[in-house]
Amino acid sequence: MKPFLLLTVAITLTLAPRLARADGPTLELKAGTMLAGGTIGYSRTDNSSEGAGITFDRINSELVFSPTIGYFITPTIALTGAVHVGLKTQDGEIRSQLSSTQMTDEEKPKGFALGMRFLIPTGGRMCFYAGGEIAYTMTDTETRQESWDAGVLQTSINSRAEGSLMGINVVGGLLYSLTTHVALDLGLKFSYQKGTSETEGQPGTTDLENNGFSFGYLGLMAFF
Repeated sequence: MKPFLLLTVAITLTLAPRLARADGPTLELKAGTMLAGGTIGYSRTDNSSEGAGITFDRINSELVFSPTIGYFITPTIALTGAVHVGLKTQDGEIRSQLSSTQMTDEEKPKGFALGMRFLIPTGGRMCFYAGGEIAYTMTDTETRQESWDAGVLQTSINSRAEGSLMGINVVGGLLYSLTTHVALDLGLKFSYQKGTSETEGQPGTTDLENNGFSFGYLGLMAFF
């Protein structure tokens, strides 16, 4: 993953000056302009290990959809609002010769973010931006675990937890204009959130802390 990120950064730094100077339409931005767009992200990882007669398989996947709207209070400063919904799943299995344990976690996060975005025009088709957001997220997680021995089900456990988190997002990236009102959005985001979670049927709460870095998300942005 690290060589891929380094290669992506190197290509971006090499091509950015040429793209910025490329002939073509530039965005028409002024106070009172509205923006609307969004991004869709998907990731999946598969892991497998084996040793001492035990095999462990795990699959993680995540799908996130985040529409965004905004209003320019100056030609280069916009107030923004976004909602996000997603689905995160983790499927795991531990197997030996006679027994196995299967585990499934399904999390459905949803929330919103309010913030501000600063645009840096280059005089060409490319426009850089940076900004920050205050974010709130609610989570609903279902966990299932089954243990088998010689093909016979021994235990089956189902649980559900609900939580809420609050934190900040730091965003940055570039817009590449396709027309005077539509641009490709290529960017990155760092997020940090803290909160609590409650599990049904269990007393007390669990502290939550999430932080993440996404690089290379792609979307479309319209200005009108």
